[in-house]
Amino acid sequence: MDLLVIDDDPSIRRLLSFLFTRAGVDHVIADGPAEARRICQSQKPKLVISDVDMPGTSGVELAPVLRRLCPGVIIWAFTGSSGDPHMKESSRVFDRVFSKSEHKSLVDEAVQFLAESRHCVECCT
Repeated sequence: MDLLVIDDDPSIRRLLSFLFTRAGVDHVIADGPAEARRICQSQKPKLVISDVDMPGTSGVELAPVLRRLCPGVIIWAFTGSSGDPHMKESSRVFDRVFSKSEHKSLVDEAVQFLAESRHCVECCT
């Protein structure tokens, strides 16, 4: 599995799953932080895309936990609001931050990142 997507909103999960499936990306969708932690422990994704504002544990709080579970993982934020109370911290915690209106760019850049990552692994082994 290359990609883990974390979002508490079912419509966003369906949209991203559809787009990543159509792009041929091997991905898993988590509905929140607890499921994301379990998936990271067992599957070690290369890239994580996380909602920032989730009930209980925010994406900002979750990111350091995922980095401990998956050393070297790249984590991008995907947020619905520039007024999100965690936005100031987001730029320090995440490798990239996208708004939910940028879902097309997010998918395109994730596909490119994963292709480059796969190419680097093939060249170095």
